[in-house]
Amino acid sequence: MYENLPDLLTSEEACEYLRVTPLSLYSYIKAGKLRAFRVGKRYRVPKDALIAFLEGRTVEAAAPAPPADAKKGAAAAKKVPVGNTDKVAEKVQEIFGKKK
Repeated sequence: MYENLPDLLTSEEACEYLRVTPLSLYSYIKAGKLRAFRVGKRYRVPKDALIAFLEGRTVEAAAPAPPADAKKGAAAAKKVPVGNTDKVAEKVQEIFGKKK
């Protein structure tokens, strides 16, 4: 029954085989119902994961995607609003001394 499926399906192939929209496919992946992994910006679905999904078996899902802020890296976490830049400049000069 599944002999004609490739070992690894693109998201487009998986959508076509399941007869669902890409949005539905991505929601299954994010919910952990369908195991998949990313290659660049696209998902790939292993054949065994697709079969398990169709048969209603539980397949260990990939780790959930990180929150949107985590993708921006450590710089986003370190941003602190600065109210008065003059005070910051004074503090820097106090710590490092004035340039001559």
